[in-house]
Amino acid sequence: MRNRIIRSELQIGPLLKDIRVENEFTQAELSEKTSILQKTISALENGNTKSTLKSFLNYINGCNYHIELVKNEDEKIIGEEW
Repeated sequence: MRNRIIRSELQIGPLLKDIRVENEFTQAELSEKTSILQKTISALENGNTKSTLKSFLNYINGCNYHIELVKNEDEKIIGEEW
């Protein structure tokens, strides 16, 4: 597994799908493993920003990932992205 960097909400959905596919899970299999509804998994992967943080964390934990917050050393990026 490699580290992934997210700097925009638009990057979250495609990244989630990538890590699910990398782990060779179908949406149905990940749903069974995490107790997240398949339609919620689909919504997360399609960039639905109304999904809950709990669903997001369950999804990434189910794909054997976790979140690390790392201080951004480039203040230009922060200003542009936020």
